[in-house]
Parts: sequence; C-alpha cells; structure tokens
Amino acid sequence: MSCEAAARSRGVVAAWTACELDNELHLDELYGVLSESTLMIWQGIRDALSHAGGELVKPRLFRWLHAAHWPLRAVSVDVLSFRRVSIPAEDLEALCADHAALVRACAAAAIGRLRMSALAPVLAQMFDDDDPQVQDEALSSAVLMGDQTAISRCRELAM
Repeated sequence: MSCEAAARSRGVVAAWTACELDNELHLDELYGVLSESTLMIWQGIRDALSHAGGELVKPRLFRWLHAAHWPLRAVSVDVLSFRRVSIPAEDLEALCADHAALVRACAAAAIGRLRMSALAPVLAQMFDDDDPQVQDEALSSAVLMGDQTAISRCRELAM
C-alpha cells in the first residue's frame, strides 16, 4: 500500500469512527485533522463522511461551510451535496468565490448535484477560472442542468 493510500485509509477510519460514535470529542479531533490535512487525508475523510451515519454530522457540516480553514469548507459542501442536503444559495455563491480552488470546485459540483439552476450565472462566471478543476466542475454542473452556453463551450473544447 502506498503512503498516499495509507493516509487516505487513516482518514476514512478516523472520520467513520467519529461519526459512528456520535461523540463531540471525536468530531472535534476530526476538525483538527481536517484543518491541517493533506489532499489524501481530505479525500479519505470526505469519503467516510459521505456515507457515515450519526446525527451530529449534518449540523457540524453546516457549521463548517463557514470555517476559517478551507479543507473544512470543501469537505462540508462536497459531503452535504453528495447526501443531497439542500444548501442555501447564498452559501454556495460565496463558496464559488472562495480563495481556495478546491472549495470553488466542490461548490460548483454541489450546484450541479442539487440542480440549483438559479445559480447557473455563477457557474458561467467560473468557466474561465484560473484552475482547470474549477472550470471542469462548473462546465459539468452547467451541462447537467441543460445550460446551452455550457454545452456549446464543451463542443468548442472537443473540436
């Protein structure tokens, strides 16, 4: 097993345990790990939170939408939208303008997952983002919602 896979696995185990125990202390520890995580640990924690039960998870994820550390904002918007939990449009719009590219990409993906067509203009502004992952997520989400500008843009890119 590679070091990256091991880090991701540790993230999954830690997050799953914290959620299943429904214990504030464990979730606080998870907060600390996430706020200084590498991408692999972030992915592992995101994977676990996406599927874990526990009643403490959802309210905490909503609080993390406004956290000071970008990994927390990214994981919260990604997991909430994966679970198809409604996220306020103003929060998604703010996250689409975040300084961290991963947060912007996750917010763009959330708009598509939640089919929030009212935010299509926000996605259109992201088509020319400096980060390719953000561009991809914005285009994918807009295409999912049938946005003709995004569909035309994808055709142009394919040619």
